[in-house]
Amino acid sequence: AQVNVGEPFTVRINVEDEYYNLVHDAKDRITYSSMATIRDEDGTILAEDVPIRDGQGQATVQVSTAGPRRLRIDDGLLEGRATPCKAFEELPERRIYWGDIHGHTGISDGLGDDCDEYFGFGRDVAGLDVCALTDHGYFDWPQTKDAVQRYYEPGRYVTILGLEAGAGQDHVNYYYRRDDTDHVDGWYQDYEVLQQELYRKYNTGDEPEAAIGPHHFAYNRGDDRYPFGVWDPRISRFAEVYSSHGTSEFLDNPRPLRGPSPDERKYLQWGLEQGIRLGVIGASDCHASKPGRTIWGHYPGGLAAFLAPELSREAIWNALWNRHTYATSMDRIYLEFTLDGHGMGEDIETGEEAAIRIEVIGQTDSLTVHLLRDNETILTRDTDIGHLVIEHAESIPSGEHFYYVRVEQDNGERAWSTPIWVHRA
Repeated sequence: AQVNVGEPFTVRINVEDEYYNLVHDAKDRITYSSMATIRDEDGTILAEDVPIRDGQGQATVQVSTAGPRRLRIDDGLLEGRATPCKAFEELPERRIYWGDIHGHTGISDGLGDDCDEYFGFGRDVAGLDVCALTDHGYFDWPQTKDAVQRYYEPGRYVTILGLEAGAGQDHVNYYYRRDDTDHVDGWYQDYEVLQQELYRKYNTGDEPEAAIGPHHFAYNRGDDRYPFGVWDPRISRFAEVYSSHGTSEFLDNPRPLRGPSPDERKYLQWGLEQGIRLGVIGASDCHASKPGRTIWGHYPGGLAAFLAPELSREAIWNALWNRHTYATSMDRIYLEFTLDGHGMGEDIETGEEAAIRIEVIGQTDSLTVHLLRDNETILTRDTDIGHLVIEHAESIPSGEHFYYVRVEQDNGERAWSTPIWVHRA
């Protein structure tokens, strides 16, 4: 997502069908081969004769000026655009790393033979920075721990130990700071008890060892208190606002869950109205062993963007725990959002006026950016060039407030920031 001017970085090329699979022939073999050219925004050639074999290729390139980038790739037959990125003279302290931390294999109720197929796809096909396998709670925990340990490569690929469990009909994802943590003792039927017991089991020491959060929480089922009625911040730290199941931002939002609740208390905006501080993430909930590139389910999968100083498990864990995250649906939309220099997930005091800055680089040219205060849209801007910078002087009302950003592309894909919470004395 972010590169240094004048320093080499790798461009990965996939040739995919409309369902984000590497192209196959009638005998299910990947056969596409060609030679590609990679160009910068202004048409400058960055790499030529890049071999694509079996539907994949890669090249090392560099750019000479700072600014937004959506590199162009063509091989004489197909044309593509790289995922958005930004070039810096000096990289920011917190950098964007892309992850899919919710998916399943045939070990529980999905497809795929083992953890290696899952983690290998996330690294070698989807090109993820961060990946977690969250098979349901009755699966082979030793195998999962072993794979998380083997696939972890600091600086290249961060794996997180996780699982999906439930409280009755309500589903919760668990993530662990370490890669050798003991499995939970069982599934709890009561959502409040689940949080209390997990807090006691994992987070009463010097450092928290587990973080949990709800997903597809706007279904019309389960405990009326789930997820925001009995929120315990000692263990509950984030909410998965989007996945292949759909969106849980607000009642009647686009791409709703199939069978959405008519109760506004089931939606993210209601939780924010209650003063809950939480990180916002997206994920695929893929059941086909294809994290990061899947249309399993009703809609394309989602992703989580982690804002961290380095690509290590500890840094990514801290980003998740401290709410330094944002969510997207399938596209890797680039998003910066600050208020008086403070970033997503921060809780700050401010004066009467604050400087808000938003920068978006879209996968498509046409996109709309909304700035919301206390769930109400206070500013909307559009662009048809795929890049937008907003600098806004905001008059802060007295009291407690939260601000967040929603990005909407013309292809239906979106991004959601974690809020910034402010208190004006």
